[in-house]
Amino acid sequence: MVIARKSQASPNLLRVAEHLSLVGSVAGSVASMLTQQAGYTFAPLSFSLVLALVNRQRLEPLAQQNNIPIVTQADPGLWREVTSLREQIQALPLQI
Repeated sequence: MVIARKSQASPNLLRVAEHLSLVGSVAGSVASMLTQQAGYTFAPLSFSLVLALVNRQRLEPLAQQNNIPIVTQADPGLWREVTSLREQIQALPLQI
């Protein structure tokens, strides 16, 4: 039971840290404008971007796992068609 709490607390801590880093970025931007030193903006903003990337990488697989059963339950034919279209798109040559 303690392990479950830790696994649930970690995403919440990441979310709180991300929000706090955004607040820090705003405060750093204000401090940067007042002192005319860009360093006050870069550190909190960089930290905020890193946290956003970590959260996104953590949430993307969960979102995909949660959506697959919904689509397959709603219409299995639609899922096969989407899968087929995805394969066809990936097989197309890249044009730059």
